[in-house]
Amino acid sequence: MKLKFILLILLISAGTFISAQNDNKLTGVVRSAKDKKPLAFASIGIIGTGLGTITNESGIFTLIIPPENVTDSLTISYIGYKSWTGKIKLQRDTIYFEIVPEIYLLNEVVILPGGITPASILSEAIKRISKNYSGKQFYQQAFYREMATLNKTYTRLIEAAIEIQDFGYDASGDRLRLKVIELRKSDDFIETGWIDFLVGKLYGSSNDLIKTLDNCDLVRQMYKMKNDFDPHNIKITLRGISRFEDDEVYEIETENTRFYLPNSTTYYIKTSDYAIIQIEQKYHFPENPTKQDKKILALSAASKWETKSIYRKVGDKYFLFYGKFQEPASFSAIKEETGLGSQFMQHEILVNNILVKRVDYERVKRKERQVKDSDLYKQDFEYHPAFWANYTILLRNPLLKQVISDLNHGKTLEEQFFDNGD
Repeated sequence: MKLKFILLILLISAGTFISAQNDNKLTGVVRSAKDKKPLAFASIGIIGTGLGTITNESGIFTLIIPPENVTDSLTISYIGYKSWTGKIKLQRDTIYFEIVPEIYLLNEVVILPGGITPASILSEAIKRISKNYSGKQFYQQAFYREMATLNKTYTRLIEAAIEIQDFGYDASGDRLRLKVIELRKSDDFIETGWIDFLVGKLYGSSNDLIKTLDNCDLVRQMYKMKNDFDPHNIKITLRGISRFEDDEVYEIETENTRFYLPNSTTYYIKTSDYAIIQIEQKYHFPENPTKQDKKILALSAASKWETKSIYRKVGDKYFLFYGKFQEPASFSAIKEETGLGSQFMQHEILVNNILVKRVDYERVKRKERQVKDSDLYKQDFEYHPAFWANYTILLRNPLLKQVISDLNHGKTLEEQFFDNGD
């Protein structure tokens, strides 16, 4: 175990994730130049590399700049705003970046030329998946966070540093190799009932990390279902045209009521290459459901699923950069009368580095990879506070303060991390 810890420290020092000796930390706030409001989920990247991060709900980001990149340029992008680009300037104080909104064209005034329709735009985006997204093997370093809530009070926390070996948009999700480098977890205060116990006995455990990546990579799902895409079965609307990285972006919304659980999906598609750069998907409870509908939907625990996927370009291909997925935390959380619940699980994956050249990374070995039927919370990992003190891929300080407060039940969150470590 001591040898493993020494190797881990060497790994950190080498900069595979971040370096404890690296003071090149850039902290900033991205906000609108129009009204000074913070912009959540703005993309931050070092130009010409796969390094980057994303702002939290308060518009805050922290990015570790490798020594070899301190003279490079930074870019900040947000749909509906002009991209900001400038040389990296390291300083101790928080830097405020203000980006300028572009004119947003509402669908009432948009006239598409040449017979282009919202359906044809979406069809073309699906056809170009093979051109816009990587079909070759690549590697990602990422951060995973899982938080359970009950009536907006946090009831469990898992955080992990992970490696992802992906085999391309057309590869089965079963081929993905996910390796957990570090993991820490709080005590578990999720409330469960007899239905959860019964389902667990019938279907066994599932790995939320694998499930999250599978749910968040919506482009991969679209490719799998490309042959089933029929624009006549769904309502497709052009909500408007905005801009992203000096390119116009179609905002296409689809509504599908033929599935048992209605859903709406919004696609942000670049006009220049028809690349899908963002997808937002929501499922909702049917209007005027029957009593039988309520029972089935309550048992399915599927009445409050939401997914957000953001893709970023590295080289000439687009890769999943950020994914957020929400689902009911337990079957007991769903009320049969309404199909709604008060207890949810929020999952996030943020990729901070993408490597596309095979010589630049080591493959994830089979014995190291996560498997579908292994409950992530029940896995044993030794807690290394030195690693987490320097691991700043995703900082969500305003939210994390509430998590700490909510989870302090008799012992501090830090004590829980130690107690739940191997």
